[in-house]
Amino acid sequence: MLFFITVHVMTRSGTMVNFPRGTASTEREMRTLVFLLIASLALQLTPAHATPLPYDFGGQNSHLYNRAQLSRFADDRGYHDIDLTRNHSPTYGDRLVKSVNGGPLIPITQMELPRFVDANGRLPSWVLMRERATGYLMTVCTGTGCQYRIPVIWTKPMLDRVAETMGSAMARCDPQSATCELRGLQRAMTIMEVQFRQKLDRMSSSETHAYMVTNASHDPYLQDCVDQTFNGTGYLMILADAGLMKLHKVYYPGFTWVHNYTRLQAPNGLVIRLDLYHRESGVGTGASVLAVPDPLHGAL
Repeated sequence: MLFFITVHVMTRSGTMVNFPRGTASTEREMRTLVFLLIASLALQLTPAHATPLPYDFGGQNSHLYNRAQLSRFADDRGYHDIDLTRNHSPTYGDRLVKSVNGGPLIPITQMELPRFVDANGRLPSWVLMRERATGYLMTVCTGTGCQYRIPVIWTKPMLDRVAETMGSAMARCDPQSATCELRGLQRAMTIMEVQFRQKLDRMSSSETHAYMVTNASHDPYLQDCVDQTFNGTGYLMILADAGLMKLHKVYYPGFTWVHNYTRLQAPNGLVIRLDLYHRESGVGTGASVLAVPDPLHGAL
């Protein structure tokens, strides 16, 4: 009489694999079954191969945003005055620090939405000499209420990391779907905040002071929703220009009496609140970006 016992193994994907055992099984058959079991488990544990997303370094003026409309927001001439410009106050600048053009580092008097610049061309005189580079230049706000305006140029190595991060985030979903792209955009914004923090950490106290508006009440390592609304909008513009965002559109930022936030519009018309607000965790700590339906339903 032969007795058989069936061993049931559940893989990570939820698949049930049955391996019969019994006195009629030969040693070779058992070795084969064990090999199949190990191979099955290994396949489930192997992560999806993440390929960096392809992108167009140098792409400009994407159709996925309205620069004129967003410029009005950046200059406090838009639908709501959130005093992003601190009543149009300039930063200090520094006559003893050299700018990219060899002269003194002049004050920043206007918020800078992202635009592509060439290291061999003429850059604004509020960019440090050692920061001359080719890439996407934008002003990053920090210090709460944009009390510090730090210029950052997103170079190709920086965007390579962003593309790699997005590829990893989108490896297990359909990159042609809006849901999958949104997942990648959330991770991209987190990494771009981290890259800004790395720039901030390299700056001396005199350099950060040069980029501070008069009578600032906080240090540059604290942000509020005003800072992060402007920054998030700028990050999305860079991603759109570089072709790392293809399906969503940058939407005019959301405003309530107690909060401001970045917004996107999905291909189906749904407006999404993309919230970088993580004040308690500090600047560029890798905190995740919240994505939920816009409570204002796209109202301006």
